[in-house]
Amino acid sequence: MRGGPAHTALPDPRALAPMHRTIAKVQQDIENLHFHTAIAALMSYSSWLAEAQPRLSTDQRLLAARTLLILLAPFAPHIAEELWERLGEPYSVHSQAWPAYDPALLQEATVTIVVQVDGKVRDRLEAPAGLTAEEARARALGSDKVRRLLEGKRLVDAIYVPDRLVNLVTA
Repeated sequence: MRGGPAHTALPDPRALAPMHRTIAKVQQDIENLHFHTAIAALMSYSSWLAEAQPRLSTDQRLLAARTLLILLAPFAPHIAEELWERLGEPYSVHSQAWPAYDPALLQEATVTIVVQVDGKVRDRLEAPAGLTAEEARARALGSDKVRRLLEGKRLVDAIYVPDRLVNLVTA
């Protein structure tokens, strides 16, 4: 990628956060020999790129496409090389530096927290990533679906798996 990505020239680096997460995932999967999950991450990234393309600037689209091809090259060398050439890039995709990712962009901004009552899924809440256990519990108890189920029951415990799950245990 001609000296690597220059994120400072982009209008909004957060717009390419999925690209950074994909770079990190594929790199980790290759190091751990988990090739099937690396390919799945590339497929997901490709779908995201097709959907996000209208929202990205020309520079962002080009950077995202170049990154996709560099990440794809170890798995599909011939098609990656052909597409690299069609982008008008110099020979060869295989001689490009592996893209770097920004660790600050790896964290999801929002997450879906599953709310369970006594182990059964009762609701799903969109919330900012990194909620404390108290904040997650308050949001779960604020759900209309959950409040109706808890009427007349005593809350014994609230188990929180960060950014994933709140399980409310009743007596």
